[in-house]
Amino acid sequence: PSQPGGTYLWSPGGQTSSSITVTPTTTTNYSVTYTLGGCTPNTASGTVTVTPAPPVSVLNDSICDGDSAVLTASPSQSGGTYLWSPGGQTTSSITVNPSTTTSYTLDYTVNGCSSLPVTVDVIVDPQPSVVVTDDTICSGDVSILTAVPDIAGGSFLWSYGSSTSSSISVSPSTTSTYNVLYDLNGCVATATGTVVVNPIPTVTLSSSVICDGDNATLTATPSSIGGIFTWMPGGVGTSTLTVSPTTTTSYSVNYTLNGCVSSSATG
Repeated sequence: PSQPGGTYLWSPGGQTSSSITVTPTTTTNYSVTYTLGGCTPNTASGTVTVTPAPPVSVLNDSICDGDSAVLTASPSQSGGTYLWSPGGQTTSSITVNPSTTTSYTLDYTVNGCSSLPVTVDVIVDPQPSVVVTDDTICSGDVSILTAVPDIAGGSFLWSYGSSTSSSISVSPSTTSTYNVLYDLNGCVATATGTVVVNPIPTVTLSSSVICDGDNATLTATPSSIGGIFTWMPGGVGTSTLTVSPTTTTSYSVNYTLNGCVSSSATG
């Protein structure tokens, strides 16, 4: 006032101090009446213009451990400034690669008015691994391949037959490779298992005619060398067996190569 010592009356509010603090939610007009010594009151007014805080949204994200997430702000009013925490980035989008689930907060300001802070989570799911042990079989046999993940609870998908179980039974005619995909909450691991197929060897054995009291040497001829001969009778031995039967006698031999056993040959 031009002359102190008078009384004040504010509207709205009814405060009687010379100054007031207000926090209107919408643009509001305030007036004050000043009275001094019974003279005609003097009235003045002022307007507090309220600019609404600009809403802004950011979507949560989910990633696999080791991957990155892109967080993008979508404000209702463009032209503002951004401040992310943690990190202090000032762009509308940020790329983050947390190792554990982490919360990020965005403050958005337009025309001096800040939005309510928006907090989003980047959920980090573990990245699984999976192994399949190779196998070796004989031709015509069955192999069971099993995928073993380090974290249980996911789903399996094999390249063979689109099987979705952890194990598959296969009987390849030649050495073959099988792939499996393991999916845990969208985080994918792959593994490969090889089934080595060894052929079943063959062996031939010729007969021999001797005179009573003489010796006969029987010779087994395998399809591939390097295996083990088992004579009946006679046990494990070499490719030849010397015998001296007193009566006509049949001898047989089995041949084992790489764990695969031939059919018996008789001589």
